[in-house]
Amino acid sequence: MRTTLLLAALTLSLLPTTEADACGDYGGDPAPQVMPISTHSGRSEPTEEFRTRSFAVLGPTDGARLRWSMLAVRSYDGTRVAPVSGAMSPRELTLVGASGSRRVTATQRVALDRHATFQAPHLALELDDARDMTFAVAGSRPVSLITLESSSNGIPGTSARTSLVIVDHTPVTEVYLGATSLGRYAGYAVGAITWDGMRFVLVEHEGAITPVRI
Repeated sequence: MRTTLLLAALTLSLLPTTEADACGDYGGDPAPQVMPISTHSGRSEPTEEFRTRSFAVLGPTDGARLRWSMLAVRSYDGTRVAPVSGAMSPRELTLVGASGSRRVTATQRVALDRHATFQAPHLALELDDARDMTFAVAGSRPVSLITLESSSNGIPGTSARTSLVIVDHTPVTEVYLGATSLGRYAGYAVGAITWDGMRFVLVEHEGAITPVRI
């Protein structure tokens, strides 16, 4: 028990504790707001019309009073979706994936839960079919995808790499630049991007992405 508590305390001390810590200004430079894109194909309730729907996942929300339906009935996808009432200002996003990038404007919010990477309700922005895209980045600054090297967990063109450890049953990714550790972050390294000339490793944990500048 003592060992478990010490490991948990170590994890908490190393992980970002505030939004500023997680994104930071990196010496005056801003960090992007990056959202994972979740795409689902299947027959949706209640009409069972076959549809492909994509969402940019924002973060946790209260789902107690929402009207939930299945995104893909009679399938292995257990994700539920619910409309979120209330007006929202259009959100300009840049979608990025292996095929390139494109700018879109999101105008509709929904909630998702029972997702493959998170169980609790999360707010999301509905997109047009974005099955060829991996991440959504807030705003319109130029962005491109960097594919992690699977053999070494390195980031091509840099001395950066990632290392995964499990601390108290929680996945934790440590990011290195050369021999220097840039910190530990809860979750898995899921990719990297070049954003407005700056490069970031992306670490995802339960539907939220932390960009770590390298």
